[in-house]
Amino acid sequence: MNKQDVVIVPQTTQSALAPVTQHAVEAMKQQRALLADFVKSQLVEANFDDAKSANFGEGDYGIIPGTKKRCLLKSGAEKMQKIFQLGCRFKLVDKEIDKAANFAMFTYKSEIYSLATGTVIAECDASTNSQEIKYKERTVWRKNENGVSVSSKEETPIFDVMNTLQKMAQKRAMIGATILATGASEYFTQDMIDPDDAPGVTPPATGLPTGNATSTEPNTAPALEAETAPQCCGKDMMVSKYADKETGPVPPWYCTKCKSKKTRS
Repeated sequence: MNKQDVVIVPQTTQSALAPVTQHAVEAMKQQRALLADFVKSQLVEANFDDAKSANFGEGDYGIIPGTKKRCLLKSGAEKMQKIFQLGCRFKLVDKEIDKAANFAMFTYKSEIYSLATGTVIAECDASTNSQEIKYKERTVWRKNENGVSVSSKEETPIFDVMNTLQKMAQKRAMIGATILATGASEYFTQDMIDPDDAPGVTPPATGLPTGNATSTEPNTAPALEAETAPQCCGKDMMVSKYADKETGPVPPWYCTKCKSKKTRS
């Protein structure tokens, strides 16, 4: 072997990776065990199966219909921050407001930092825009020629939901950054699909105006009586968020598995 073929590595050269020690492994095991216990004992799973239940959609995490993994909700992210002694702050990254096109979009960055040191541990960007399903249209109630209040859909003016768009972008960014900071992706995903976006997770309609109703006239539409959910694919069907042209003006029953719909009376 020639001298030029010999490579001498200086003893001072070190790996870019920190060495894995038994102490680090044990610390990680203990951390995971404590986090699992916290999730099990302190976080409440939201109910997205029974739209008639009092705690429907209320909780710290839950499996959104149409998805498979547990989704971390805002209250759960706040509890995660508290147990890890973390703080959260927001920065506006970008915004677009086009009054003529009735379009608005906000992008926020969430920074999760240590309350003890102020060091930023994780950050995440998220956006919300007025063309998303739950903001694009709203239900309005007006009296017809017979004096009966009837509902219809209209495009939502962006200035009626401006604050909502900003808060939703902040919430999405905060949840994403919290999962990154706490290493909780083993348990949760970010709510890329919000509960209100998923088909069939809205409580049964009452026949009364919603909070977005623009008419100031009194509503005379009778409230729908309590209904028994029909079965499909071995489980109760849910009430769809919107009316369907094939099933009529009343939001139909909706099967989250096979996507079939059934007219409600």
